[in-house]
Order: sequence, then C-alpha cells, then structure tokens
Amino acid sequence: MNDKVNKTKLFTEFPPVSTKDWEEKINTDLKGADYEKKLVWKTTEGISLKPYYRAEDLEKLDYLNVSPSEYPYTRGNKKDNNNWEIRQDIVESNPEEANKIAINAISRGAEAIGFNAKDVIDANDIRVLLNNIDLTKTSIHFVSATSFPVIYNLFFEEIKRQNIDVKSIRGGFNFDSISYFLLYGKYYASQDNNFIEAASLTNNTIGNIPNFKSITINGQYYHNAGATIVQELAFSLASANEYLIKLIEKGITIDHITPRIQFVFAIGSNYFMEMAKLRAARFLWAKIVEQYKPADEKSMMMDIHAVTSMWNKSVYDPN
Repeated sequence: MNDKVNKTKLFTEFPPVSTKDWEEKINTDLKGADYEKKLVWKTTEGISLKPYYRAEDLEKLDYLNVSPSEYPYTRGNKKDNNNWEIRQDIVESNPEEANKIAINAISRGAEAIGFNAKDVIDANDIRVLLNNIDLTKTSIHFVSATSFPVIYNLFFEEIKRQNIDVKSIRGGFNFDSISYFLLYGKYYASQDNNFIEAASLTNNTIGNIPNFKSITINGQYYHNAGATIVQELAFSLASANEYLIKLIEKGITIDHITPRIQFVFAIGSNYFMEMAKLRAARFLWAKIVEQYKPADEKSMMMDIHAVTSMWNKSVYDPN
C-alpha cells in the first residue's frame, strides 16, 4: 500500500532550501535575540518544540511509514475510512426524560448515546429508556449505574425481547472501579469483588453482545485534574494493564479482553500535542498488549472515545 503513494514533488520551479539556509535566515531575522527563548516552546511535559520541522526530523520514526489499520495502529484502526461516531451523554437519570433527550439528540445527528442509568432498576425502566431508539443504528453507552451487572442483565433481556441480532449491538459500560477509587476513595464494593464483576461483565459481553465494551479506562479524569499528557497516558495505560492482569488471572484470554476495553481521553487546546497524544496512546497500547502474545494482531488495537477538556486556562488567565 505504501509503495503506491504518489511522491511527486510539487512546485519544482522553486529551488529547495536546506535546513542550514533556513537557520541562517532565522538567526538573521532574530537580530541577536536568543533562538531558544524566542522560538522554541518548552511544554509542561518537558518536550522542546521547534519552530518548524522537516522530513529529515522524521527519518528515524519507522512507525510513521505504516498505513491506517496496520500495527502499531498509530494512524488508527480503519483502512478504508476515518469515520467516527458523534456521541451525546445525557445527565438526566429519569428514564422517561432521558429518553426524550436522547430522541432529540439522535434527530439532530447523534450516533451514540451515553445514559445515566442510576434510576433504571427493572425491565420497564430499561424499556422506557430505550423506547423508539433503533439499537442497530445507535450505539448505547451506560455511563452511570447503581450496578453495571444489573444493567447488563436488563439490557440483554431487552435486546432479546426486541429479537435483535446481538452482533449489531454496539456501545459499552463505563465500568472502571480503579478510577472510581481515585475519585471517591472507595471501590464500588471491594477491590476483589470489583474485579469479579469486571470478569463477569467481560464474559457476558463476549458470549452475548460481542461488540459491546465491558471496561472503560477514564483517562480524562487525570487530564481534568491537571495531569500532563505524559501523566495522562502513563496513568491510563497502567490502569488498563492492571485490568489485563486481573482478568487474565480469572481465565480470560488477552484476545477476548482487549476488544472489550475502551479508552476515554480529554482533548485540550494544545492542537499538535493532543494529536501526538492519541498516536502515542495507540503505539504504547499496542506495545503493552504485544507482550501478552495475542493470537490476533487486531487485539493490539485501541478503541478511543475523545471528549472535550473541561479546562484550557490556568487560574492566572483572565476570564
């Protein structure tokens, strides 16, 4: 695929300019000012960003030569397109009111809905919540719930009641007991019990709704708490690896676990660094999963849900 890329040079009527020539011109224009202080941006991650980059800066980065859908998936999982889903999360917990908001969001272009299912306690509630929503066309995510295993049971029963092909059901559970512990200082129940629940959810999705995610890695919490990009990735990947360890201990294979994990990352206003973050996340996740020796190379793909950062200014910036 890479051999077919058209590498025809454009604007051949203009002579090429070497890096040395550029540097000489820049230093002339600076009129003695410090190059590093004026033009090199030092990020909070400790990375120095140059004022410009050229092809020679990328020569040693072999992974940039791979196509989309190829290991290590830095350019994404899809080969033929770069489509993504537009998701609307709904704070309202009342099933009837949440359903109305969801129907309105779908009519305005939402392709995925995130529900707060804390008030969903029986079959009637789940039926009201999902009323008039085509589950084969709209991805359903359960962001909050009193018990995710209970929501799974109610949701699966509703799928069977509607006689829907389970392979057409997409979405996921926001089950992340590790981030819950970080936020509230406690687990849903207990540490051991939570990993038992994680294994149960994963086994149930494998067997009954195979395209549904059972585990969510909420990296946005680190970002919104002030973490750097490096910290957000490090904490998120460490958390994900902990789930791999615990679920493998419970007898689930790596090839069954990773397709049921989704990552959530917050995207800030630092344009190029945020793009680099997503590529680095995919690259690092592929390297982590590779150590578990999956039978299917696709098990090293990362599923990402991107959300807008809750902040992009420091406390010292004017309102």
